[in-house]
Amino acid sequence: MNRILVIGGTGNIGRTVVTQLAAAGANIRAMVRDPETAGFPSTVEVLYGDLTLPETLEEALNGIERIFLVWTAPPAAASQALQRITRHARHIVYLSAPLRTPHPFFQASLPNPSAALHNE
Repeated sequence: MNRILVIGGTGNIGRTVVTQLAAAGANIRAMVRDPETAGFPSTVEVLYGDLTLPETLEEALNGIERIFLVWTAPPAAASQALQRITRHARHIVYLSAPLRTPHPFFQASLPNPSAALHNE
């Protein structure tokens, strides 16, 4: 079974995705900014990565064809990070409307960073 990378694995939604996929027996890798505090079961591979530092993505992306992506980084980081991500992944699930998170990136106030990223 191919490994699935969850980018943002320790956030509100990412953690739920990792937990449910792991419970279903999927081969999961979680990319997080602080692997030491991730707190996932040993069946989940946890690696460091930061969307605002594209050079940190390669290790987490190595051997990955499927990605679940919750984007909370500044829109300016999108171009370089997505170039790296799309070199590896054949299938990307992008959560564009995470209603369960209070992160300011997704709030309705204008200018809305999520809307700007979609427009880009």
